[in-house]
Amino acid sequence: KIAAYRWDFGDGAAAEGVEVAHRFEKPGTYPVTLTVTDPTGSACDAGSATLSVFVDAPPVADAGPDANIFIGGAQDSYVLDAGGSRDADGDPMSYSWVLSNGMKLEGERARILLTEPGTVTATVTATDPHGLACGVSSDTVEINATLRPKSALLSE
Repeated sequence: KIAAYRWDFGDGAAAEGVEVAHRFEKPGTYPVTLTVTDPTGSACDAGSATLSVFVDAPPVADAGPDANIFIGGAQDSYVLDAGGSRDADGDPMSYSWVLSNGMKLEGERARILLTEPGTVTATVTATDPHGLACGVSSDTVEINATLRPKSALLSE
């Protein structure tokens, strides 16, 4: 028979009971210890077990600022850049882009070709390597493409 259950969460917080809930305020790895005590009062009336709990800091995706660009020249491309994305744990991230036209691209940076005027929306998803639901973040950038004005010298 167990008389008491004591939890030490490794972050300064503790709780008592068979089932407890705890929220870690900061990411990191915490040694969580459960100590159980029987009612005998003997020197051997307690036992403990410790396991490590990893709390992931979610990444923050940054697709960059919205852009207005000209097309109709030699360089009708735009570089999508998620270089402003960050992960508080310092974990490497993978990046995938989905454009409003259905195109999918991979990488922190990706070049797209724009041949028609209009607006293209690109959503980047940054994923850290832990495979947890909180390890994914998305952000969207809007690229407005307009035709390059014809030069006054060319129209003469």
